[in-house]
Amino acid sequence: MNAFECRTSRTVTLGSAVPGILQNPNEWRRWGAAALVSLIIAAALGISAARAGATTTDALAEVNGEAITAKELETRLGAKVSQLEEQITLEITQRLNNLKAFLKRIEATRIARELAEENVRNQKARYDVGLATTKDLIDFTDRLTQAERAEVEALTGYNIELANLRHADGTLLRERSVLLERTSPEAPPWFARF
Repeated sequence: MNAFECRTSRTVTLGSAVPGILQNPNEWRRWGAAALVSLIIAAALGISAARAGATTTDALAEVNGEAITAKELETRLGAKVSQLEEQITLEITQRLNNLKAFLKRIEATRIARELAEENVRNQKARYDVGLATTKDLIDFTDRLTQAERAEVEALTGYNIELANLRHADGTLLRERSVLLERTSPEAPPWFARF
């Protein structure tokens, strides 16, 4: 029997609890949040067995073939959680720094586009009085097109990085008003019952 003792003093059987919780979205209310977190972390760490009915911190668990006490397991889980928190903090910090860089890039490309528009207006005025050739006008129009493209790329990069930040801090779905619901599996068709 595969069991894991959670902080809620409840012995959870991994083999039977995980499918029940995943199939029934209301099952977590029965187990409690702390038990579920412990269960999910334990399953993620690869806990393969523990002494059935263990309820003390002296209980033995087997993680990746190594026998450890529940206290050691709790220490390892704490270290994993700390490591995950550091990774998330680092990723969010990097995303924020990237956003700041994109804001500066957007401002620079906006100014470059405005200058290119001014140059095209000046070249058109020079062309109208015969001081510029058609090639000059086409060259400045090409530079304007390149400046507009660079500005669009900067805006696109900023929006992509903003989505990456929302993904890193876990608010992407909420920002987009996306709600995920687990549906119960469909009943098999009548002919599959035979």
